[in-house]
Amino acid sequence: MKITHIVVLSGTILLAALAGWLFLACDPPTENDPNFITVTSDKYEMPADKTSTAEITVVVYDNTHAFVEDGTAVYLTTNCGDIAPGVVTTSGGQATATLTSSETECKAIIHAEVPSENRNANSNEINMYDTGPDYIEMYAEPPKIKADGVQTSTITAYITRDLVNPIEDGTEVFFNASAGTLAANTATTTSGFANTTLTSGKVETFCDVTAICEDRSKTIQVEFTSADAQYIVLSANTNSIRADGTSKATITAEVWLEYGVEHVPDDTEVFFTTNLGSISPSTDTTENGIAHATLTSSNTAGIATVYGTSGGFDDSIQVYFYEDGAAGVDLRAYPNAIPADGESELTLTAQVRNGSYEPVENEVVNFSTTRGTLSSNTASTDETGTATIRLKSSTMVDDNVLCTAVAGASSDRVTVRFTQATSDEVEYVQVVAEESEVDVGFTVPEVPPDPPDYTLYPRIIVFVYNHLDDPIIDKNVVVTSECGSIIDETGNPASVGTTDFIEIDPDNWQTCYVCYLKTDTCTLSGTKTISAVSDNVTGTDTINFLADDPCYLSLTADSYMINGGPDGGGTTTLRIAVTDQYLNAVRNGTPVTLDYTCNCSDCSKISINNQNLTTSSGITTTLLSVQADAAIADCQVVITGVASGAAAGCTPSDDATISIAS
Repeated sequence: MKITHIVVLSGTILLAALAGWLFLACDPPTENDPNFITVTSDKYEMPADKTSTAEITVVVYDNTHAFVEDGTAVYLTTNCGDIAPGVVTTSGGQATATLTSSETECKAIIHAEVPSENRNANSNEINMYDTGPDYIEMYAEPPKIKADGVQTSTITAYITRDLVNPIEDGTEVFFNASAGTLAANTATTTSGFANTTLTSGKVETFCDVTAICEDRSKTIQVEFTSADAQYIVLSANTNSIRADGTSKATITAEVWLEYGVEHVPDDTEVFFTTNLGSISPSTDTTENGIAHATLTSSNTAGIATVYGTSGGFDDSIQVYFYEDGAAGVDLRAYPNAIPADGESELTLTAQVRNGSYEPVENEVVNFSTTRGTLSSNTASTDETGTATIRLKSSTMVDDNVLCTAVAGASSDRVTVRFTQATSDEVEYVQVVAEESEVDVGFTVPEVPPDPPDYTLYPRIIVFVYNHLDDPIIDKNVVVTSECGSIIDETGNPASVGTTDFIEIDPDNWQTCYVCYLKTDTCTLSGTKTISAVSDNVTGTDTINFLADDPCYLSLTADSYMINGGPDGGGTTTLRIAVTDQYLNAVRNGTPVTLDYTCNCSDCSKISINNQNLTTSSGITTTLLSVQADAAIADCQVVITGVASGAAAGCTPSDDATISIAS
């Protein structure tokens, strides 16, 4: 939880600040001059043990309520504990330092100052509490409440006899508070805990709450705060407007005391700025947590970033300024193939959009084609931004007839075909395996369905198309697979079938043939091809069969003997192969762990280069090394390899023995 405070000037300081403001009104500061500072801490209390730390964050804003330029120096001091570093420089308007707790109880206040601009701010008090033998811990939840005479904070005291065991149930605890009202001044403990409720007063202050038990006491502070902003959210009624110098977007700032729970009070100030175009007003006040400003576009296209700031918190939103007129063309043909008979026609449709993807009306579109005859070379867009003409085929077969539409500086192309194929002639076959990866074998459900549900197998869908890209009904199809067998949803053989109008999914009917791949006998991993043939036209798709979990491990060495002794020393390569129950190489990345024992006089002279390995194509290797040493000779090293994630009933492990000779 961040504790945030904005500097408040009072008394002489306020008069000096006002005088400075009047001076600045006559001779305003430059844009990047520091204007105000916030100081926050990630803790509101910590033990006075001289080691605990809190992170202090300083944020410095300039006169436009944006972050100051990088490298602005901020000087930090504290009345207790240690702050380091004492001088920080901003990056992105922010800088951080570390507060280390004191040795004795105190309430630390961090003071941040930019001396050159006479700007400063203090943090909230950070309570450094005694860790000695008072045996009382206290908490306030929340530690801050509004000074409205209504909000409450739960005060909890936890009391132990020996810093470990809670005090006896029923022990009386007395509470008092320096401000606000306690629901009860006494409470009795349960499992060491005693509670009361503090209701805020109507004056901003720090309220000292004390718990007294026998001869021990503990005091914490609860802050009665003003209604400053704690969160701001910016939105716009549109994300794009024309770059004409007059188009407008409404910017809305919603400002919260507690996000989603409580807005700031009415008349809280919100400051607006933009890097492109203009915004008015630059300052607005909230009503029901809402403030508004109007963004007016510039005459230049670009992206405007609008900032809203309130109480030291800010948010931003972007609005695109776009040039009017054609900014994009989308050309489509329907159908995309017609017979080359000199009579058949297709429709060319061009949709024209501006920079905001809005339709552009009355835009002239120029059409052209490399073959055939256009009904017109130009057409104007309607209110939907659409211009349409017709293209009549030639009598020459051509699979690459290029059609083009141009509007302004934008254009698009589409390729169509003039073909002599009849509508019932098969042009191509498409095979769709709905599962691209399956495990080898077949995983039986934990509770097998009764009757069997063959739709648990991968579904295969076959489409047969003519030259118009229309699916053809009543076409014979022969389906084969490199692995497994083709069945229907009842489990009967279905390698031969006929396309029909079939409900693939609810509300999704397709002209196709549907079957299933029974995978029980597919125990060899790798990519398998599913083929479908109709009128001697073939289509294919693939399914990748993944290896099962590890079941077998083989550990071998390039050499099973290494010379030892003072003149010896050497290495041997250890090779580990891991397979599943069907002897497929396991999946890449399967973890393998190596361990070893030895009967040598000094096993520390023996090492394995890497004892935690992963497989690639089922294989992994590492190096066993023996140092030259008189003590390492005439002994043996036993290496054990184990693969993780073993399949049920499998133990993928193996041993290898390496002899060390003198």
